[in-house]
Amino acid sequence: MKYIVAHRGLSSKAPENTLESFDLAILSGVTHIEFDVHLSKDNEVVVVHDDTVDRTSNGAGKVNSMTLEELQQLDFGSWFSKEFSHSKIPSLRNILMRYKSVNLVIEIKGKDKFLVEKVFKIIHSNQYWKEKIYKSKEDEPGIIFCSFHTDQLMRLREISNDIFIGYLVKEINQDILNFASSLSLDGIFPYYKSLNKENMTLLDNYYVSCYGFNKPDEVGKLLNMGVDAVTVDWPDKL
Repeated sequence: MKYIVAHRGLSSKAPENTLESFDLAILSGVTHIEFDVHLSKDNEVVVVHDDTVDRTSNGAGKVNSMTLEELQQLDFGSWFSKEFSHSKIPSLRNILMRYKSVNLVIEIKGKDKFLVEKVFKIIHSNQYWKEKIYKSKEDEPGIIFCSFHTDQLMRLREISNDIFIGYLVKEINQDILNFASSLSLDGIFPYYKSLNKENMTLLDNYYVSCYGFNKPDEVGKLLNMGVDAVTVDWPDKL
């Protein structure tokens, strides 16, 4: 295995997709942090998993129905613990400015057709990160892009043939392999229970990173199959 990815940060010990969660992950020694992005009402890229704020804040409503300023007035930590009542939703700009010693895995979670374009505009406006996304300039690009949404994967590849893209999937079948091949995708990121020795051989030409683990002892079987990475809530336990 090449690395462990902190799923929404160290989300077992801090509220997911917050600076507190990312900071703890980095302090634990991980080299990659994963997070999800959506567009706000005023077309800012914000870091949040759901398309609503209901589950992870003291507010309610669609992420894309609120401006960044309105979103950042909400408490995104008390649902996890009172200790984190000050936690705010980060923007992608926040993340890029704050972290330079870690690699990023950006999941295009939102379906908005302008989301990918906006993500790249923000990255290109950042002096540190704008060159680190390209495979031709970095042995290992500093940012990995991924999504479940085929439309968003197509938009990512339209942006550049020189970026690292992973296809998040719940199963492995020929349609998925054909799609990945048609876009020259770099990785296939399967749900860990969908992977076995037989279909692992179908992924020889892809970078394989697995997700969905519930506990640390589930990871060992995948490591024996030769996966490249695992995405977990508790990277400090591995």
